[in-house]
Amino acid sequence: DLIADAGGKVLGERYLPLGEADVSRLIAEIQATRPDFVLNNLIGSSSYAFIAAYAELAERDPHFRPERCPILSCNLTEC
Repeated sequence: DLIADAGGKVLGERYLPLGEADVSRLIAEIQATRPDFVLNNLIGSSSYAFIAAYAELAERDPHFRPERCPILSCNLTEC
């Protein structure tokens, strides 16, 4: 509701089994929809695999560089 109230639109919502490291399908969908930002709620090794794959995508496609299409992750700490 908050996104719609601000004039935004959710372009996709996907889930993975805990510990799943194959994020290629997620990355392909994100590349196809070209969002303004990505909300990452994955945890553990899934989240780390996703962030690494997203960084590789950003190297190939400038649209996905952090200054253009950042990832918002509310599930990581600096511990």
